[in-house]
Amino acid sequence: MEKINHFKIKKSMNREGDLLPQELIKFRKIEQVFRESCDQFGYKEIKTSTIEPFFLFTATHVLTPELLERSYSFIDWESSKGERVSLRPDCTVSVCRYYLDYQENFPKKSKNEKFYYIETVYRLDQNESRTLQETWHFGIENIGGKSPLSDVETIFIATEVLKKLDIPNYHLVLSYPKIIIECIKLVFGEGQKKEVLDIINRKKTTNIRTIISQLNKIKQHNQFFEIFTKLISYKGANASYVKNLLSEFKLPESNLGLREYINSIQEYLQKFIDISTLLDKLNTSYEIDFALSQEFEYYTGIHFHFLSDNGNILCSGGRYDSLLRNIGENLQEDIPAVGMAFSAKEMFEIISSEKPFPQLQNIGVVVQNLTLDNVQVGQKLCSKFNSLGFHTTILLTVPSRESMQNYGMVLEVDKELFEEGYNILFTQQIEKPFVQNLFGNNHINE
Repeated sequence: MEKINHFKIKKSMNREGDLLPQELIKFRKIEQVFRESCDQFGYKEIKTSTIEPFFLFTATHVLTPELLERSYSFIDWESSKGERVSLRPDCTVSVCRYYLDYQENFPKKSKNEKFYYIETVYRLDQNESRTLQETWHFGIENIGGKSPLSDVETIFIATEVLKKLDIPNYHLVLSYPKIIIECIKLVFGEGQKKEVLDIINRKKTTNIRTIISQLNKIKQHNQFFEIFTKLISYKGANASYVKNLLSEFKLPESNLGLREYINSIQEYLQKFIDISTLLDKLNTSYEIDFALSQEFEYYTGIHFHFLSDNGNILCSGGRYDSLLRNIGENLQEDIPAVGMAFSAKEMFEIISSEKPFPQLQNIGVVVQNLTLDNVQVGQKLCSKFNSLGFHTTILLTVPSRESMQNYGMVLEVDKELFEEGYNILFTQQIEKPFVQNLFGNNHINE
């Protein structure tokens, strides 16, 4: 007889996808607030495939190198082609693929599709164990939205969700990666771009003076170096800050060869001004940090983070007008798009838990005589009580006297045994007249 090898599940195993009951309460709270905000602005919920072709994520500027490294891919030997597939590491790419696959199903006159999703993403941990992590993302994608209003709408929805969830001490940080990219070309030249970006990305761990000193050694155009150091060193808090920057980027008559770079920087700064001006009108507090992003090649416009007071990213998003063309076949032009996503894992750590129901608001409905009629009466009672703010559960056995102390009232339902259809077994505060008033003069079994 073949020997069967048994194994025990290690308690220490990391299961990122599991949600404990108290976490699921938080999840439903986030879900409710998020759906409500999305519905208000006309977003439609979609679901995308968990397994995607891996080539979808390897196209140029689709994923950052760091995120591509964390993708979990494998060969699908069961398919006829034996292609490499991946568990979805990013929802935005999947939504863009969904849009390209099904765009003929959308209204012909619509040039703007607004989606939201509540999906899991799968990424390998960054530590040595390379544990596969499953986390929930709540996100929106506005495909076709070209104007600054689309950017502001995205940020506003994120702000509203955080406010309604009573997230404490969060702050919004804005950036515009394309401005940094064009400034690097202007000050250092195209060939130095990667080196300069690597230096800037050390900002969180390196003194800014050290960074400027390193950059000073490789600069080419001195007249704009000082402005560039301002961009990566200082932070603003309103549209006026960006307007002041725009006034400094003027084409020197002595070097007309820089016209292309200057024009691009001016264009991006003006778009940034338009967005920040609208945010100012909405009384949205934010900080401008041009060295925020390490994803300089991915975002084509605004990029933002909502950070908790300990610096963790609660929500991240931005504009990615080139993404659909990068993954789509035979697309000759960019399709404007902007989106954002919340990380449920980060939200769980700081969102306030639902307050447990006071025990006097708990009601137990006992159904010992298990018949369909009795169960339906129990359900009717639960619905009625819950609509009034109580927490009501159906019990198939009578609880012990000790357990009854956890309830404000325990009643038994039996249409055959009791004239009124129910009998109160225990009460601490909720009296029989309350139940009678709830159902009027009718007996419950009617």
